[in-house]
Amino acid sequence: MAEPRIRVAAILQDGETILLVRQRGPHGEHWLLPGGGVERGETLAAALRREVREETGLLVEPGRLAILGESIAPRGDRHLVHLCFHARRTGELPGAPVDDVVRERRWWPLSSLGELALHPPIAAELLRTCRHGGRGGIISLGNTWE
Repeated sequence: MAEPRIRVAAILQDGETILLVRQRGPHGEHWLLPGGGVERGETLAAALRREVREETGLLVEPGRLAILGESIAPRGDRHLVHLCFHARRTGELPGAPVDDVVRERRWWPLSSLGELALHPPIAAELLRTCRHGGRGGIISLGNTWE
């Protein structure tokens, strides 16, 4: 059984759009919220700032936790704990982002999220939490492995 790995992600909204990144992974390319793994000794907020900066070039300030989920592979060889935080854009770094795994960054209309295969699959929950402006309780997804 794999040790759980914590992944933080940012819910960055601009009006009726949300920022997503397209990444190349071991199982192909997929869209997801910008973010990544928490390193040993790193706070969740510091990890979120670092990962968003590396993937998008944006500087952000983490807000409240909105979505909690996990992805456990059927064989138990992968176990991810997903923590999705609302975040506020505070600036942008000049030049290209550092992370070469990211193939594309795009502001998607909230109305089109249902058309995307997001990883983890959280489109409906994202719509709900974004429509409420980040207010409300934490949404717990359970195991989202597909």
